[in-house]
Amino acid sequence: MNTNAKTTTITAVYKTASIFNVDFDLKSAHKYWVKWDTLFVVHNDGEDAVEYSAVSSAEDDHECYKAPVEVLIE
Repeated sequence: MNTNAKTTTITAVYKTASIFNVDFDLKSAHKYWVKWDTLFVVHNDGEDAVEYSAVSSAEDDHECYKAPVEVLIE
């Protein structure tokens, strides 16, 4: 093994998105967050979060991996 070898790190950046459609004004919710492609909404303080699935999921967007939007070389 060559101990003088330089290591190059290549980072490929891909862009995809999940889309959620809800039948209420999200700005009026107590709080919300997205985790693992699921939208969680606490409508009122003290209530449990309600889960909403994406109508178009980033997890299903395999086309986005054909070409990165950016390649970084360090």
